[in-house]
Parts: sequence; C-alpha cells; structure tokens
Amino acid sequence: MGKMFKKKKHKKDQDKAVSQDVQLLYDALMSEIESDLTSGMIPMLSEIYEDETKKETKERKEHYKWAFEQFFSMWDEFVEGTKEYLEEIKEKALTTAKKNASSEDASALKSIQQQIENT
Repeated sequence: MGKMFKKKKHKKDQDKAVSQDVQLLYDALMSEIESDLTSGMIPMLSEIYEDETKKETKERKEHYKWAFEQFFSMWDEFVEGTKEYLEEIKEKALTTAKKNASSEDASALKSIQQQIENT
C-alpha cells in the first residue's frame, strides 16, 4: 500500500511540475504577443476593462483572437524546433557510442538504433 501511495504522489508531483513548465512556456510566448493574455493578467481583465464600450470590447476580443493565432503558430515552431534539437542529440549520442564501442557492442548498438528509429 505504501508503494502505491508513493507512486501516486510522485505522479501528482510530476503532473504539477509539467503544468508549471507549460504555464511558464505559455507566458514566455504569449508575453511577446499580448501581455493581457499571460496567466497573471487574465484574472484581472474584467476589472481592467470594466468601463470599455461594447465596440472596444469587440475590438479587444478580435485582437485576442489574432494573438492566440500568433501564439499557436509560435507554439508549433517551438515544438518543431525542439523535435529537431532532440533528433540532433540522439544522432550525436549514437555516433559517440559507435566510436567508443567494440565490434561486439557495435552490433548491439545498431540493433538499438534500429529500434529507436522505428519508434
């Protein structure tokens, strides 16, 4: 029972850390586009804009729509860049391992590399 509790607690801690990382990334990207839409500002928007006209609200929401389109474009670029970077790291690691491996190890490494490439 103790081990299961530790696993669940560890999973919750991981989820919380990931959530915090995603929020930091969101804020970093969004702050370059529209500071109103960062996580710290969103809860205050109704108070900040409580006196605006309907026309101003409509214009602001149109701008926010544009901001989210920009955000998702930046997000896609970030994800693609991260994938490329990780692929480079994988290739460097395999190259280094091959250089340092004996002939017996080279066969095992080739098998591992094929398994990695098939994932």
